[in-house]
Amino acid sequence: MTARPSSEVPGPATDGTKVPATDPATDLIAGRPLGPGSVIGFVGLGNMGGPMAGRLAAAGFHVRAYDAAETARDAAPAGVTITRGAAETATDADAVILMLPGSDAVEAVLHDPSLRGPGLMSDPGPGGVDPSGTGRDATRAGSTPTDDMDRDATHVGSTPMDDMDRDATHVGSTTVDDMDRDGTHVGSTARDGMGLLAALRPGAVVIDMSSSQPLRTRELAARAAERGIVLVDAPVSGGVKGAVDGTLTIMTGGAERDLARVRPVLDVLGSRVLRLGPVGAGHAMKALNNLMSATHLLITAEAMLAGERFGLDPEIMLTTVNTSSGRSGSTENKWPHFVLPGTFDSGFGLRLMLKDMRIAVELAQAIGVAPRLAQAAVDLWSDAAEHLPATADHTEIARQVAAASTAPANCRR
Repeated sequence: MTARPSSEVPGPATDGTKVPATDPATDLIAGRPLGPGSVIGFVGLGNMGGPMAGRLAAAGFHVRAYDAAETARDAAPAGVTITRGAAETATDADAVILMLPGSDAVEAVLHDPSLRGPGLMSDPGPGGVDPSGTGRDATRAGSTPTDDMDRDATHVGSTPMDDMDRDATHVGSTTVDDMDRDGTHVGSTARDGMGLLAALRPGAVVIDMSSSQPLRTRELAARAAERGIVLVDAPVSGGVKGAVDGTLTIMTGGAERDLARVRPVLDVLGSRVLRLGPVGAGHAMKALNNLMSATHLLITAEAMLAGERFGLDPEIMLTTVNTSSGRSGSTENKWPHFVLPGTFDSGFGLRLMLKDMRIAVELAQAIGVAPRLAQAAVDLWSDAAEHLPATADHTEIARQVAAASTAPANCRR
C-alpha cells in the first residue's frame, strides 16, 4: 500500500479498530469518526458556506444551520434545517462548522448568544462592507470566485427569490419553527441565552473554516478544551466554484486524532485536505497564502502598468508571462478575468484581503520575523483602501496603482 504523505490528514481507521476516548462519558461522541447520519451544525451560509452546507446535506449529514443575514437564511440549500440562532445549531450536534469573516465573528458566535456584536453580518453589502456601518465583514455576491474568497455574505448561485417559498426558508429546507426535538420545541430549551460553545455537548468538535487569527484560534481551542470540546481550524481556498464542486483545498490545524474524526466531513467539501500542524496552523497558512497573493497582485499591477506605458500590449504581456517565470495566480486568473475587462468583480473585497494581510504580518512580527516587504505591501493596500470606494473589489488595487502613477508625457499612449 502506498504511504500517505505526512502532510495529508489521515482518514478514519479502516481496520475496524475504534479510537479510544479519553473520557468514557463522552465516548459515544468523541470515539468515532463523523460520517453520513452525523448531525452537523453550520454557522455562516454565505458565498462559500451555503454551497458547502448543501453538499453535506446531499451527502447524508443532518445539517442544522444559521446565518445572521436573513438573505442567506432564505437562500439555504435543500435539505438544510434553518435554526433561529447560532447556539441552536449545536442541538445534538457531533460537530459545528463555522464559516465566518474572522476571529471577531467566531468569538462572538461561540460566546455571545445575541449574535449582534461587531464582526457579525446582518445582511451585509457588497465588497466586504456592512451597510449598517458596524464594520462587519462580508463578500460580494453574484460574481466569479477567486482562490482568495472565503468569507460569508449573501449566498451565490441559489434559487431566485421569486422561486422561493416565502412562508419557509427555502423550498426543500426545514425551519426549526416547524420542528420538535424529542417533544421539546427547539428555540425554547435551556440552550436559549447560551453561546454556541456552552450549548455543545462534551466530545463535540468545532471546525473553524473561517479566515481567523491563528494565535486567537489557539486561545479559543484551549477554552473549548476546558468544556470537553475539540476545536480544529480548517480554512479553505478555491472560491465559490470549489465550494460548489467540492474541490476546495482545506488547510487544517489540530491533533491528528481529531482531524481523523472530521476527515469524512472535509472530504465532502474538498479534494485536497492538508494538515499543516497543531491548532492554528491552518489559519496561519491561509493568512500567509493571502499575503502572498496580494503581493503578487500588487507587483503585477505595477509591472503591467510599466509595460503598457512603454508600449507593450497587455494581452501579449500576459501570454508571455504565463509561459515564463513571472507567472502567478494574478497573471493567470485575476488580470485576464477581472482587470483587463475592467469588470473588477472577483467577488472578494479589497478590505477583506487587507485584513488577511495584516493577520499574516502580525503573525510574522509575533514570532520574530521582520516582514519588510510584507509591511510595504500592507501600506500600499491600506492606501488603496483609503482612496477606493468602500465596496471596492480587491482586484481594484490595479486602479489605485494606475492612479498613483503619473506618466511622463513621452510615455503616455
